[in-house]
Amino acid sequence: LSSWRQRVQGMLSHAAETNATQRAAAGIAGLLGDETTRNALARATARFRCIHLSDLSAADVATNSPSPVLFARTQSASLKHGCDAFISHSWSDDSAAKWTALQGWCADFEAQHGREPRLWFDKCCVDQTNIEDDLRCLPVFLSGCSTLLVLCGESYLTRLWCIMELFTFTHMHGEAGEIEFVPLIRPGQEQSDSKLINEQLANFDAATCRSSKPGEEDRFLGIICAAFGSLEEFNKVVRSIFQQRDMIPSQMCDNVVAIRSQKRDNVIVGIEDRKYGSNISSDAICEDH
Repeated sequence: LSSWRQRVQGMLSHAAETNATQRAAAGIAGLLGDETTRNALARATARFRCIHLSDLSAADVATNSPSPVLFARTQSASLKHGCDAFISHSWSDDSAAKWTALQGWCADFEAQHGREPRLWFDKCCVDQTNIEDDLRCLPVFLSGCSTLLVLCGESYLTRLWCIMELFTFTHMHGEAGEIEFVPLIRPGQEQSDSKLINEQLANFDAATCRSSKPGEEDRFLGIICAAFGSLEEFNKVVRSIFQQRDMIPSQMCDNVVAIRSQKRDNVIVGIEDRKYGSNISSDAICEDH
């Protein structure tokens, strides 16, 4: 193993041994931002925010254009269960379907708990005047959220930043973690949208996900490999989560193993032979979600 991969495994193993979710997340954040676990945790503690859906409108979630006004509507939150849900989504997916899904989930939450859920939503909770610092805190922000709410449209499973959110939450909380998947189905296209999303879930392979920055692909997939031993082990965990939540019929997964294995082997060889940079893109949320 390279010294970089040994460093990754060492930090993740230490976090797992101490059973400290936030410290483990801070370790990943440190790797993404090339800083210490202590500094990553301190930075995230000071920057963690949340918002209520009642403070947003459909127009607010229609585009990823920066809006400092939305940040002003957020409130500070505690990393100890201070946020009910981290909204994981792709900006390339249909905004109307996304807004409908958010309304439905929040209404169900309020009916069950007697209050509005506190949400982490990137466009609102990321300080647009200091995007890079907040991006480095994303793994710790995830650890402070009780639920990972995945709004899964046709592009979600192809976006590497989305998969990194799924990876981090899974690694911190395990397969038993509270992950809720809401498929984004457009009116009038129910059959085609459902078919496409089901196929993507059954064929999920992190190696096929893409970022706008090629260097980020190598680095992020390398972190996943180091944490799970291989991309396929991570893929198995993710597909298992999908199946446990009845997102895909089990028989759909049985028809794609040979093709996926061939593609995975080719990609992993390339990943393990390359070195990893330490920078993350300051515009990653806008371009990659």
